[in-house]
Amino acid sequence: MKIISYMSLITGLLLLFTVKSNAQHIQQDATFLGTFKYSKKKQPDSILVWTYPNANFWDSSVDYKAKVNHDGTFSFTIPALGKPLFFVIKVPQSGSVETLGWFSLAWYAEPGDNIHIAITETTGDDNLLFTGKGAAKYNFITALQKVKDNFTSLYTELKASDSPADVQQKLDKMTRLIKTNMQKKQQLIDSSGMQISPSMRKLIAYQFARYDSEWGDFINDGYRVVSKNRPEAQQILKAGFKQTFFDTEQEKDTISLLSPGHFSGLLRHYKTEALLKGSGKGADLRTFYELLKDHTSQPEIRERLVSQFLMDGKALQYITRYDPITYDSLVMDASPLLTSKLGKEIMAKKTKLAKGRPFYDADFTDLEGNIFSTSALKGKVFIIDLWGTGCSGCAQFHHLFETEVWPELKDQQEFKFLSVNTDRDRKRWMESLNSGIYTSKAYLNVFTGLRTGLLDHSLSKYYEVNAAPFVLLVDKQHRIVAKLTGYFTSKELLRLINGAIAENRLWNIIPNDISPKTDHK
Repeated sequence: MKIISYMSLITGLLLLFTVKSNAQHIQQDATFLGTFKYSKKKQPDSILVWTYPNANFWDSSVDYKAKVNHDGTFSFTIPALGKPLFFVIKVPQSGSVETLGWFSLAWYAEPGDNIHIAITETTGDDNLLFTGKGAAKYNFITALQKVKDNFTSLYTELKASDSPADVQQKLDKMTRLIKTNMQKKQQLIDSSGMQISPSMRKLIAYQFARYDSEWGDFINDGYRVVSKNRPEAQQILKAGFKQTFFDTEQEKDTISLLSPGHFSGLLRHYKTEALLKGSGKGADLRTFYELLKDHTSQPEIRERLVSQFLMDGKALQYITRYDPITYDSLVMDASPLLTSKLGKEIMAKKTKLAKGRPFYDADFTDLEGNIFSTSALKGKVFIIDLWGTGCSGCAQFHHLFETEVWPELKDQQEFKFLSVNTDRDRKRWMESLNSGIYTSKAYLNVFTGLRTGLLDHSLSKYYEVNAAPFVLLVDKQHRIVAKLTGYFTSKELLRLINGAIAENRLWNIIPNDISPKTDHK
């Protein structure tokens, strides 16, 4: 009996040791050592590494910063990896983050990678040489990207097309080029050797050199430009799109879930299909959603694609006559499909932003240093715009609003524009305010506060804001009308705002247990 117990104990300890060993083998760091070998170019002081644990761009990234030493060396570690992790490398420049040369590339880190990167100057982009454990996939990605960089020159040519014959000629040229480049891509995949696992080769193929997505973008761009009063050209592009380069069989492979590029490509592909089914001015929102939902019956992939529709900042681009009520109905339709933890979090976030939901009141600091509460705007229709210095999307939204919308509303007493700066420095806010790039002095200008910024303000935390601009339209009863994006036309913005001003419905009291509570800290 003692022998049996002893043997059981030994067996249990061996099993525990094996499990721990396997866990240690699976959960490993990825380490990187780099060297800038510049002679003429200015060496950066540091680099930023942005990692995306959920393989999408709408969640906040997990970031690392590495100092670049005087001798050009830098190092960083991505800890405790259990699966391939998508990441990009950026360079901070004068308070903003710039993409320079080879830094426009993205990569996949795997558990146990031990990489050295030698970065040297060339006449074009910097040249990178990867060595060490796991280096083969990095060099493979670089090779794929170099092939693709020689590919994109035809976009502007189609926009300049003047006749159906011209459209057909350039469409044929694009078809041949795509087929050639897809063959080159497959040759690179086939010759990548045993140093890259089959699953990683699949994942890289999903993410990089996506000529199928380029095809859809090409048709989309051309259709919106050449189809105006040119029905023959319209039919040529519709026929061309039917020879899709998407392989629907591969959708059964869940390795694609680790590729943000794959799902953003699918989003654009079905946007184009919805566009071609419509009038030519834009894609119908409901048609677009139904195409995405019907893409596959594989639950995980369908959930990821519907999530892309709900969360991708470009999902509403080129949508005809956006209607918040229709959009909210699609959100509710998507609810049964989003069953994962992340999916449920998305639904909770979208519900907070649904039309008719109570707006979360928050405090800011005005130009005189006094507290300004959004509750002071009750009885007014208002837009609240969270922006930051250096944000190009923020500047674009302001330019559209100031030039095409504000002139129609500036004398409207029932409307206000609340411009919220999210910089952590008051001086920087004042400089940006005076520049007129991001806001106008005619608006109500307020500030999130020193050292608060975008992410740490209570309103941002409530709505889970992780990127600017974040823009909401709120009605007189302090209920959300719509979340606005830079893809709204001036006519659509005016229609929504004037509609909210004209509404005089009674305010239905929301029970206290579901009204947002302001928590100022």
